[in-house]
Amino acid sequence: MPSRIVWQSGVEQSENLLKDGKEFCVFRKKVSSGTCPAVLLDFGFELNGGISIETGIDARDWFHKIRIRFGESVSEAMGQPNNDHSIHDTELTISALGKHEFGCTGFRFVRIDLLSETKLHVHNIKAVALERPLEYKGRFECSDDMLNRIWKTGARTVHLCCQDYLLDGIKRDRLVWVGDIHPQLAVIAFVFGRQDIVTESLDYIYNRTVPDIWMNGIGSYNLWWLISLYNWYWLIGDLKILTNRVSSVKIVFDGISNFIDKNGKENTGGMRFIDWALGIKNEHELGCGLQSLTVWAVRCSKQIFEAAGEYEYAKKADNLLKLTSQAECNPKSKQAAALKVLAGTADSISINNEILSAEPAKGLSTWFGYYVLQARAQADDFAGCIDLIRNYWGGMLKLGATTFWEHFDLDWLKNGGRIDEAVQADKIDVHLNYGDHCYKGLRHSLCHGWAAGPTAWLPRHVLGIEPLKPGYAEIQIKPWLGGLEWAKGNIPTEFGNIEVEHFKNEKGHIVTNVKTPDEIKVIENGKRKNEFKSKIPYSTITPKARQSTLQFLDG
Repeated sequence: MPSRIVWQSGVEQSENLLKDGKEFCVFRKKVSSGTCPAVLLDFGFELNGGISIETGIDARDWFHKIRIRFGESVSEAMGQPNNDHSIHDTELTISALGKHEFGCTGFRFVRIDLLSETKLHVHNIKAVALERPLEYKGRFECSDDMLNRIWKTGARTVHLCCQDYLLDGIKRDRLVWVGDIHPQLAVIAFVFGRQDIVTESLDYIYNRTVPDIWMNGIGSYNLWWLISLYNWYWLIGDLKILTNRVSSVKIVFDGISNFIDKNGKENTGGMRFIDWALGIKNEHELGCGLQSLTVWAVRCSKQIFEAAGEYEYAKKADNLLKLTSQAECNPKSKQAAALKVLAGTADSISINNEILSAEPAKGLSTWFGYYVLQARAQADDFAGCIDLIRNYWGGMLKLGATTFWEHFDLDWLKNGGRIDEAVQADKIDVHLNYGDHCYKGLRHSLCHGWAAGPTAWLPRHVLGIEPLKPGYAEIQIKPWLGGLEWAKGNIPTEFGNIEVEHFKNEKGHIVTNVKTPDEIKVIENGKRKNEFKSKIPYSTITPKARQSTLQFLDG
């Protein structure tokens, strides 16, 4: 049911639309060439699907022509929605005394206009939500409510994108893009545990790509395919994820190898693309980013071949890894710099100090923000990461978001109107007026799975649960609380949930409670690169003492 009526004109008893009773509302007969009776409904949060309209009867009018507009924002539903990829704005005829369903898109708001010169009785207008019945096995909570909201919003964003396959967004494009899969699979692993939609989506793209053509027409997406496959195996731990696809990995790996010259420099074909926020014309930064992504993908290929027992190919990959790692590149952008750290070819601390922490939100995107967070975590700049998460992803929540967006810029907060309100004359319509590249104006997707990175990052780095072997068969716990008083959560594994709780005692020391299944080995903590002011003593939890309490003492 709708949660509120945002706006109406020429509709009587509209409050009945908020109830599921016998009462009805009436769209008054419009005067010829006059204003159409209309209502704008808010369903409270982002949904995937359509609406159901149940009509009553008026003896004089049997058929009615209406206009339906779906919107992820008030301004979209009240404006001229873009019909690319799914229908958001349409006219259709409905009958009296019937029930009519329409729509398959992403929306929160729906506007209904009565176009015909009739009198329309409506019993109810309901959302018809299409979602996978996924169990939220993972959990993250802490003493900062904004971080909790961000974690839940990211989980909801990816849940909605889990349709027949793993979609980029539920309004647009409603397609499987390989680059979008990678951050989403991390969220899925942390929140829902093993879900076959990940490998089904990777297989979907592979099976629809001719071997000598780049996936989605983008060269870097072949690289992301290899990285995604290995990362999913690492998080889940089922070797069949790799062995069932090793022949495909060989083909993709060989294809990439053909585009690496004798000096190890990549010459990736297709559309040369890293991130829309970086653009497609900055060849230096694109080259740096693609070089590092190539190194990362080749390393993942080597690890796949080793795990699958394909030692001849593992040797090929090892030789190629050494070659590609030698190619010089000096990135200036956050995107290329983060990839260089994640590829293992740059010092994380210097990259963080010189590039990533400088004006931290400038030039950022909701997609590559995740990789910036991962790279900064390698430099132990957890405080900077938490500030970035609060300010950048929290900025979308301040504008009324219930899911995370395809793109966002902190400058949009300056005099920007909320997406869940009619934009006032002295405010800027952030949905209509902002955006770039393929996401300009109302085409901009406000539910995009690649934007959910913090939902994977927070349990990994705040709770500090680090897998040392595939599928969390062996882990170590290295928490970071900073200014937080406490943090707790679960991570689902094939063996069951890992449950962790950290809190500060009366002396300010961190106390950690860990509970794991018997099959998971918990080993002693490792030291962080930067000691800062705290030193974490070494402790060991054995499976037999899986409910032990550890003391983490400030130095």
